[in-house]
Amino acid sequence: LPANFLLELYDAEKMELKSQVTNKVPIFEVSNIDPGVSIKLYLYAENAKGTSDPAIIDDSVPNQQKHFVEGVTDFKAVKDSSTSDAPSSSSSLPLIISSVGGVFILCASTLCIIITCRRKKTRSNRDKVLLSQNPDGT
Repeated sequence: LPANFLLELYDAEKMELKSQVTNKVPIFEVSNIDPGVSIKLYLYAENAKGTSDPAIIDDSVPNQQKHFVEGVTDFKAVKDSSTSDAPSSSSSLPLIISSVGGVFILCASTLCIIITCRRKKTRSNRDKVLLSQNPDGT
């Protein structure tokens, strides 16, 4: 389904809406943010089925890990990593590599079996043709 993305920027202390931006991709540029003012970002995805729960980035919480939101399309990816249920990308890398390797080996094995079967069939057909040409077997 085609989706639109909505970013709402709030003054974190007053909870006053400062900016609202929509885009077809989850990449946003927001200007005119006052330095030193704590902000809160709410990121929503919207499609024909409805609007998602917001992914919230709160700059007013001290010692919160900073987020890079550009290009994020998964709601869980925007959450603070300390509360995320998803495994980190570094721990999933060996799983991805081994999965790709397994698929490659499976495809190569299947290809070898197909080639072997075709060769046997071709030899069998060639032998039948030779036998039919020489009925005495010589």
